[in-house]
Amino acid sequence: MKKVILVVCLIAMCCFVNAAAKVKIVSGNLIKNSDFSTGKIFPADWLISLMAPEVFNIDWVRQKDGNYLSMESLGPDYSGYITQKVKVKKNTWYRIKARLSHTMGRGLIWIYGYDANNKSVMFDRRKYLSSFVGHPLVPRFIRKELMNGSEDKSWRDVIFDFQTKPSKNQLAPEILRLSFGIYFTNAKIMFKSIKMWEIKK
Repeated sequence: MKKVILVVCLIAMCCFVNAAAKVKIVSGNLIKNSDFSTGKIFPADWLISLMAPEVFNIDWVRQKDGNYLSMESLGPDYSGYITQKVKVKKNTWYRIKARLSHTMGRGLIWIYGYDANNKSVMFDRRKYLSSFVGHPLVPRFIRKELMNGSEDKSWRDVIFDFQTKPSKNQLAPEILRLSFGIYFTNAKIMFKSIKMWEIKK
């Protein structure tokens, strides 16, 4: 019994150390117009991808203390994203940091890969975001503390580390399509900045 407890403690300690491990940033920010500061009708270098434009409210808010992009879905049956393509190295670690305010529904950071000729290589990485506001299982079945959304409009950073390493039936990508937005739900998310760097684990 003591051996079992010792093993469990060691595993827990290893998990804690890995979670707390820091990374080294080894490149500049790879995302253009990452703070939504330039553009005319819409932030430059960003595209919108909406399944049903009539369901979404997209608002580019420009103010003295920093711009942000607000996305709101009025229906649960469609997804919508802001997107940008970025060139990357093979077999390399990257970090995305999105500063956002997530006040309702589900969100998604979706990374999809292509080769140098923009042909899909079936590289797909995702980070799901979920707010407890309006969630049918909160708080009776899921404690709201376990959800990463908030009922106020405070800003927080979401970190997503991933590696451009091929797996089964995949090739390593050379171009990534980065998508940030709402995933099939009534939701509201505001993005203040989105950055990406090459890192060393």
